[in-house]
Amino acid sequence: MAATAADMVEFWHALLGGKLLSPQTVRDQFQRLYPMFDKGTYYGRGVMLYDVPDKDGGHLTWLGHSGSAPGLKAVVAYSVEAKAFVSVALNNDGSAEATANLLLKAVSQEPCLIRIQTGCQFPRDETLAGGTGSGSSQS
Repeated sequence: MAATAADMVEFWHALLGGKLLSPQTVRDQFQRLYPMFDKGTYYGRGVMLYDVPDKDGGHLTWLGHSGSAPGLKAVVAYSVEAKAFVSVALNNDGSAEATANLLLKAVSQEPCLIRIQTGCQFPRDETLAGGTGSGSSQS
């Protein structure tokens, strides 16, 4: 699949908002999560959950997906704590996830620093309520 960073956010916004699949189906995608190669990364049904360590010893939860090919890396995620989408597409061997984390930190420190108008708002929280955790070792 080829898409811009903005396209990835638009897709994930629609997915998590229940506009592409029913809210129950979206929750089911995150119901059973399996550990991946990287610590804190879990795979569900076509989705990924990231348990990102925070500088204060806590953890941040991202819902999204990432992928790569030689010379390309991308990630799109919704940060549950920040209530913000982030998407990064790189054409080098840098870490898309680390870049996304830096962007989210910058936005959380200066909410008006980066503002991209997409014409959409995140859906009500009940779309994802109860949709993460079972089947993974996230404690």
